Amino acid sequence: MATAISSGIPQDIQPSETLLEDLRQDVIHLLKQTVGIVERYNSLHKTAERDSSQEKTEFSGTAAIRQALTNVEEMALRMAVVAPMKAGKSTIINAIVGQPLLPARNTAMTATATEIVLDTNYPEPVLFVPEETLALFKKAAVKIRQEYNRNGDNVKAKLQKYPHLYTTFENIIRNDGTLFKEETTGVESVREALQLMNDLVRLASQIVPAYNPVKRMRELPQIRVAPFTSEGEAINTALGNLVIIDTPGPNEAGENLEIKNIFAEQLERSSLILVVLDFTQLKTEAAKSVQETVQAIAEIRGGTENIYALVNKVDQRRTGDMTPAEVREFVQQEFRIPSSHVFELSAQRAYCAARFLKQHDLGEDWRTRPEARDLAREILGDDWEEDLEDIDKDAFTKKARKQWYERSGFYQFFTKVISELIKIAAPKVIRESLNITHGFIHKLLEDINLRKRSYQAALGTLENEIKQLNQDIKKIENSANLLNIIEEYQKEIKNQVASEVSELKNKARADVSHLFSQKEYEQADVLKKVMLFLTDFAHKLTNDKSREDHLRIPFSSRHDAEDFQGKIFNLVSQEAEKFFGDTQKKIEKFVGEKILGLKKEIEEETQPILEKARERLQMTFNVQLSLPDFQVSKASFGNSELRPEPLTRTVNKFRKVERRFWWHWLWLIPYEIYTETIQEYVVYLNKVVEEINRQIDTQANQIEQEVNNYLENGFKVEAEQYIEYLSSYLKDYRTTLIESQEYQRKSAVEKEEVMKQLEQLEEDAQKAKCDIPIYSRRVEEVLENYGSSCDSPANFSNQ
Repeated sequence: MATAISSGIPQDIQPSETLLEDLRQDVIHLLKQTVGIVERYNSLHKTAERDSSQEKTEFSGTAAIRQALTNVEEMALRMAVVAPMKAGKSTIINAIVGQPLLPARNTAMTATATEIVLDTNYPEPVLFVPEETLALFKKAAVKIRQEYNRNGDNVKAKLQKYPHLYTTFENIIRNDGTLFKEETTGVESVREALQLMNDLVRLASQIVPAYNPVKRMRELPQIRVAPFTSEGEAINTALGNLVIIDTPGPNEAGENLEIKNIFAEQLERSSLILVVLDFTQLKTEAAKSVQETVQAIAEIRGGTENIYALVNKVDQRRTGDMTPAEVREFVQQEFRIPSSHVFELSAQRAYCAARFLKQHDLGEDWRTRPEARDLAREILGDDWEEDLEDIDKDAFTKKARKQWYERSGFYQFFTKVISELIKIAAPKVIRESLNITHGFIHKLLEDINLRKRSYQAALGTLENEIKQLNQDIKKIENSANLLNIIEEYQKEIKNQVASEVSELKNKARADVSHLFSQKEYEQADVLKKVMLFLTDFAHKLTNDKSREDHLRIPFSSRHDAEDFQGKIFNLVSQEAEKFFGDTQKKIEKFVGEKILGLKKEIEEETQPILEKARERLQMTFNVQLSLPDFQVSKASFGNSELRPEPLTRTVNKFRKVERRFWWHWLWLIPYEIYTETIQEYVVYLNKVVEEINRQIDTQANQIEQEVNNYLENGFKVEAEQYIEYLSSYLKDYRTTLIESQEYQRKSAVEKEEVMKQLEQLEEDAQKAKCDIPIYSRRVEEVLENYGSSCDSPANFSNQ
């Protein structure tokens, strides 16, 4: 029987998979041994609690090595799903689990990312909301209620554009308790909680935009649920759980939702990106937004090797549409995704088939069950109700299996892509864990070496060195100059960014007389009526005092008015986005240079202290110690985009109509006079320009805000953490020397036993350090057997 891997899709274990699993088990064994070495080291050198202020002596790398072991044991493979609205993302995820798990509607649903962990231990789905995340949602609900109590009419006015959110809004207003729990079980309950959660985020973005729970979220809501498997299929979870990340769409239009930041963060954390495209919309603006997203991902990741495309809704292919080969070629050309990474499927049919097959016993009334009727509607044609009555259960089940395994395209996708997940993600998890462990084992050996040397030193020498280290630690911790350096760099970056943003606003802001020159109207391809109207617009605009009359453009239909307004936005966007892109590059370059400058100044301030400490320890105890390096992450920005707002006004005009006939005074005198109402749809150009400039200012301010947030939460925090790390770096050695003083007070027998254990620890740690590069080379061998190239193996020769 075929064996299924962590996706729940059966697949024969290939030689490369066997190699990988063998390697994984060996690395787990190695890391368990390493954890044991560290814990023995900690246990051997615990200081007697003679002083309550004495620091604990646990080796600084203990937690990191334990986490490395956990990572290899769990082997979570993260796959982010990227899709424009209504491409079928939720249906695809529901097909994977064979249940109507994720909510869906005609408008955008997903506002916060959610993890779906495929775990065979959860046949019934369970939604876990971390305590801290739950508190953020509760606070958002409180703030919505407070704002409604202060300004109810204004809140209701805002919600008129979002009638689908009104039920959730009323629920929040009425309910001052918990809207959902930390743990929710069952398909319907989980789906309802997810809808409430996402609606709450959208409501907060409209009613209390200053408080965004998503922006403050550290841990995502997580659903654990078993993947769908047809009856008789086995699941092999030895290689880990597949974690699907349900992300908001890249073309999501929600204001204040932090969609771009959520989206980018989840892409960075995922090993595989799954792009979902709608077969019926491959050449639309929605597909274009995904194309831009794919290009951005490729830039971050250095290519599209880890990106796959699912072309959904191919059951709607008709004569004359693109063939499968043409679709693969189109996606390859437009999205730069390898044709071998492009799969066609019908997610709706796959979902209906999986949902039906998941129900092992539907009973005698199976034809009336929604699982059967939904599938029949998909696969039996227009007369599905009559055909469903005529077909027996076995024949219908056979059709369902055929749909799942062959016609939907779903099974073929997973049997090919899951092996890629293992190939790309699993070895990287192993490699990263080996790298982390190797670094800390090297540090452990330094500690052991220093400890052995210091055990042989005189008490007076130890006391003097501890005193010197205390002074070094104080110099670093009490260095006002270090904090001043960080603050000066922050201030300089802030001032430069404020200047760049001010210049950006001046360049990007639209101006009516400039915007609506004849040439630009031709480029905008606006309606002929407006073209004629604006032939002499520019000089009239400057000479006529009644500007408002010339800024008012009437249309006979709302569609024409909104189309014209949209074209104005497109015209400005093309020019404005260039300015935004140039400014972002300048800021990124400037910040990058400042990071290097900060690193240099901190090193100039601290390295003399560290170097002197290292030289003293080397001279006193004959040990060579390594120094930590300084790293600060770079700033990043979301993309800018102007969006048309509905500014069109409806105006009723009255005109007098005279009807004349030849037989009534030879047309000289009107036969009938009456008035009629004409409905016009008016675009006020000055209002459009004001809205454009408002959006430009908002997005320019957002760049400044993003940099400021980065300076506080990234730049400053990481720099301060590095200073703290330098302090703890010296404290580790101080602790070793303090414990050496304790050693000197032991009896000769105790000293001999401690030294014997320490030498055994050193031997074991050295062996582990030598084994790690061997396992790293085996990672490369596994990848070679897969026929894949990955990052270059870590080089451990320096340590």
